[in-house]
Amino acid sequence: MKATFWKLAALAFIWILSVQEIKAQVADTIYQIRKLEITGNRKTKNYIITRELDLVVNDTISSRTLRSRLERNRQRVYNTRLFVYTRIKPTFDGDQVDIQLEVKENWYIGGGVVFKLVDRNFNEWWNDRDRDLNRVIYGASLSHANFRGRRERLRLVGETGFSDRFQASYDIPYIDKKQQTGLFIQAKYRGFKNVAYNIANDKLLFTNKLERDIKTQIEGLVQIRKRWAFNSIHRLELSYAYDHIADTLLKLNPFYHRNQKNVQRYMQLAYLYTYDTRDNVNFAVKGEVVEGSIRRRGLLPNDNYNSLEIKIGGAYYRLITNRWSYGLMSKAQVTFPRNIPFNQIRGLGYSDEFLRGFDLYVINGTSFALGKADLRFKFFDKIIPAPFIPVKQFNTLPLATYINFFADAAYVINPFAQREINNNLSNQRISSAGVGLAIVALMNTTIRINFSRNSIVQNNVFVNLQKDF
Repeated sequence: MKATFWKLAALAFIWILSVQEIKAQVADTIYQIRKLEITGNRKTKNYIITRELDLVVNDTISSRTLRSRLERNRQRVYNTRLFVYTRIKPTFDGDQVDIQLEVKENWYIGGGVVFKLVDRNFNEWWNDRDRDLNRVIYGASLSHANFRGRRERLRLVGETGFSDRFQASYDIPYIDKKQQTGLFIQAKYRGFKNVAYNIANDKLLFTNKLERDIKTQIEGLVQIRKRWAFNSIHRLELSYAYDHIADTLLKLNPFYHRNQKNVQRYMQLAYLYTYDTRDNVNFAVKGEVVEGSIRRRGLLPNDNYNSLEIKIGGAYYRLITNRWSYGLMSKAQVTFPRNIPFNQIRGLGYSDEFLRGFDLYVINGTSFALGKADLRFKFFDKIIPAPFIPVKQFNTLPLATYINFFADAAYVINPFAQREINNNLSNQRISSAGVGLAIVALMNTTIRINFSRNSIVQNNVFVNLQKDF
């Protein structure tokens, strides 16, 4: 009787396994890609788009992974920023599938009149600079984001006003047949009439009057990129920088350059790495990104500035439901040696490295650690037709709005706090939390309105266009 029980149990177990295997076989169908069609790309070359795809005619694809794989391919094409939107659609015929990728090309030629604020962000200009219209830069620019239909980027800039800038750059994504090697070249001149020479109360302190050529910068850069895989990019960069300041600046801050010199010059060698699987590089709800860089400044015998900077960061985004998502972000930087001049010190408050709720402050230092956490609710997400707009690149308006709950924390190490004036935010933990509204609009522009409370007991409302990462 006992032996019979075990025989029956074994037979039942085998039967269950067989049923599961049959279900798996039924559920998982293997399709052969019969046709891959790309439509809508009037200017963009086909090979620029297929470089982002891991779909090949006569290749096979599983029904289990079909949806996610097609979506990953669509996202990669969209993240080239060449298209207003991308759509991918499979059509089945027995065990074969035809895949159609539809794209709508962006407006590639930009330029016209330049009119922008010189300050780090709108909030600083509005609150701390008395909305001074003299603190503006104006001029003209010309750019092409898809030159020759090969994703080559050409940019020319001429600006004057609060400062002068003349810049030319050319970015070639691929210079080899395998489409793995890219080249970027840039030359830049900047002339300043007024610059920040120190930090006071954790804010930039500018000279009192305008002085022509109080500071002059000349930079040249050549960068080689290698992209062996879809999501990873390696960059090797060689650049030269020349920085001349007037005696006025040295009198205001003898530590502006090292050894109280008017001239700072150095050659720089840098390696940068990026791994990016985000669904949208401007406002992600899925995927992750990892970035790292090593910069060695001072390669030539006559260079008078030397340093080593190491920076690493990452972000992780996931969907909870169709509407709820979260994001975790972190960055860290260390600089050697610790004894570096004022003009090379970069902590938090510059570019995209900032704490929400501290938008008005610059937290200077040689090293920092920064962490951010977001919980987002998608309130609205639609593509709005606008047939009254005659330009086809703008007659469909993608618009999405998110409510965002956030918390940030950071620590900045500043060994030169005694050189500055009454600065209290470095060398201690700082944090903030709040709620915001993010509006993702045309050309992937993201407008953020944040209501925050920070660790120095300030309640703020700030508007910015900066990225989360």
